[in-house]
Amino acid sequence: MQSYSNTTARYAKGARSGCFTQSTKGPVVRWKGQQHRQAAAGALSSGSLLWAKQSSSLRLRDVAANAQLLGCKLAGVGSSVPSTVLSNVDLEQFVDTNDEWITTRTGIKRRHILAEGESMSEHAAKACAKALEMAGVSAEDVNIVLMSTSTPDDVFGSACQVQAAIGAKNAVAFDLTAACSGFVLGLVTAAQYIRTGMAKHILVVGADAMSRVVDWRDRGTCILFGDGCGAVLVSAAPDGESCSLLGVDMHSDGNGMKSLHASYSGCGGKPFQVSSLGRLGFKTCC
Repeated sequence: MQSYSNTTARYAKGARSGCFTQSTKGPVVRWKGQQHRQAAAGALSSGSLLWAKQSSSLRLRDVAANAQLLGCKLAGVGSSVPSTVLSNVDLEQFVDTNDEWITTRTGIKRRHILAEGESMSEHAAKACAKALEMAGVSAEDVNIVLMSTSTPDDVFGSACQVQAAIGAKNAVAFDLTAACSGFVLGLVTAAQYIRTGMAKHILVVGADAMSRVVDWRDRGTCILFGDGCGAVLVSAAPDGESCSLLGVDMHSDGNGMKSLHASYSGCGGKPFQVSSLGRLGFKTCC
């Protein structure tokens, strides 16, 4: 994205007068000039600057002193889906539709649904494990677990559950919510951490359990969604290699919410959960 690249370049150029580093005894702020040192001391005493302890496998690079950004690459991929399948023929039994109508309009024949006792985080962990295995990277070397989801197992987020499940004890974990664009935004976010030298290995997970929020009486939407997870390991490219992310062009238009949304129960008259699948004998996770 050109505007972001320009902003990054200006920041790097303007920040050459000061930089942040980390020593074995803890974080250190290094500034050139008396005025800068006084400003830094004031920020530290007021608690304005927050520091996160870094693992021994990762040292923050002196990015501000070096405007050259690093490259990133996709080192491994993995996926996991529930074994329970809901076919178009199954849908015919409780919504006014048929296999031919769905297939000709969407190309979809079936969708995977979380069963009773299954969680999205479990499948996300399996997808991450496959990505790490493909890349030949240990979970302990992962610096960030970035979970792109609109339907976490916990309303406070599921990234930390995945981080614990795979043993990424040196990683920070957080969720990112952006619906269908979530994985793309997660990938772009990970690339920025890699490019600036803040991280070397980042797991980006795209995971959703849409069966939890779909209105199973609405044939216009329930035919489209299912449950599943995919993960990629984004790693720093070796010195001299170009970045594998060739370009980004992102835009948002909040006016489109009227066309597709998943309001909570009591909002807009749309139920959060219905028992249509239960009538077919499907024991869902909800």
